[in-house]
Amino acid sequence: MQQSVQLTLKWSLLFAAGFCATYVVVGPLLIRMLTDIPEVRETAMRYLPWLIILPLISVWSFLYDGVYVGATRARMMRDIMLISTLVIFLPAWYLLQGLGNHGLWLAFTLFMASRGIGMHLGYRYKLLPSVL
Repeated sequence: MQQSVQLTLKWSLLFAAGFCATYVVVGPLLIRMLTDIPEVRETAMRYLPWLIILPLISVWSFLYDGVYVGATRARMMRDIMLISTLVIFLPAWYLLQGLGNHGLWLAFTLFMASRGIGMHLGYRYKLLPSVL
């Protein structure tokens, strides 16, 4: 199982980096294709950096979602998500409200990072020994 997860992680990181690079190169073009309203374009461009970095941060939690579901450990996955929500996302969202929408994006990014870290730790120290 560990080899499968490592190989999947390598491919996942490669694709996440590809999405990041794609958003850097064609993000403004995509925004222009989606709308011709100047205010919407301006707003979308303001938040494009969050879209650029999010794949590399969120890929970890999505990878481990698949691992946990495949290992029939949905309860552990739920618990980690609840902890990430209650301990990271909600406090960050509350404390960062002064930053407006950037604060919400930052809180969401921290949530995704904490999910990935929590699921990695759960995989490493709890899940891995029980499925090998």
